[in-house]
Amino acid sequence: MMARHERKPAEVSRFSRRWWVSGLHTLFWVVLVTVLIWIYADMEFTDTAKIIATIKLDTGESGQLELLSRTELPVEFEISGSRSSLEDFQRELDETGALLSYDVSRQYKRAGKHLLPLAEVLDYSAGLAKRGISLKNPRPGAVEVQLDTIIEVHDVPVELKTTGATAQPATRPKVSLFVPTSRWQLIQARLGGNPPKLQTRPVDLSHLQPGVSSKVTAEILPAIEGVAVRPTPASVTFDVQILRSATTKTLPVSVQVLGPASWAETDDTTWQEYVLVRQAPADWRPRLRIEGAKKDLKPENVIAYIQLTDEDKKPISWVEREVTVCFPPGLGLKLLSPRPKLKFRLEKRKPAATN
Repeated sequence: MMARHERKPAEVSRFSRRWWVSGLHTLFWVVLVTVLIWIYADMEFTDTAKIIATIKLDTGESGQLELLSRTELPVEFEISGSRSSLEDFQRELDETGALLSYDVSRQYKRAGKHLLPLAEVLDYSAGLAKRGISLKNPRPGAVEVQLDTIIEVHDVPVELKTTGATAQPATRPKVSLFVPTSRWQLIQARLGGNPPKLQTRPVDLSHLQPGVSSKVTAEILPAIEGVAVRPTPASVTFDVQILRSATTKTLPVSVQVLGPASWAETDDTTWQEYVLVRQAPADWRPRLRIEGAKKDLKPENVIAYIQLTDEDKKPISWVEREVTVCFPPGLGLKLLSPRPKLKFRLEKRKPAATN
């Protein structure tokens, strides 16, 4: 009998067409299986991350409410989700400088104090649920916010502040301003019944000659009596006539002490019982920068004083008070330096020693 011979498959020549097709076929399946494994791992296995960010609170486009409490809130929280979703979130957060924004008025429509849950803020501002990300351990758990209604005040006059020259405005523009109700009440209390007015930032008129008429545009200072407001428009134009040029000079000034009129009466014993003690005596001779006509820039034309009250007799460590600075009428002098603040106290005189 003849022996049977098994037929061996013919070897495929390297770099032949069949060799390339077979190799690519094998590579395709290897890549496909690898990708599926990575997708499965990303879907089935979750990562966690700790995030530190800042939430910027505002009232959006409501126009009816203003946030009186702090507008930026540092927060810490943990998130969990797929590796890719966490990486995408972290990348987008880094692009904003770790800043998230939230419109408080979307949740609260009335003035007052409200407790804002941080979990709701983070989920909305960061879109965590839409990303398939879970939030854990937000700190703080909640934040108190205070909202106030905005009112509009019409026809508030604006006063022009200048340097380098004395100017006479032909007209005084009037504007509207927007201010929270509580701040407006504070402004009215500080005004003590006087009408409100706004001032501009100082405008340098030193380049204009006396007798010249000109239009001057100035930015309005957004405050009345130290309380922030929002004037509309933010700047105004004045028609002015330059009266005289001005120079500046730093003058040494002695701060005087004025007491209530009752202390000067013959039967009052205040100065027999008390003595004024200055914390830093040298500070009571400040040097102030004054603007005006050169001939009027003299120390004797600067009146600086501290006004005492009966409350100052109470035993307090030190009383701090701003110096009142004024000038003789008609000279047109202006104080350019900040008003000094001085510390003092009234001490009981020691009994006279007896022999």
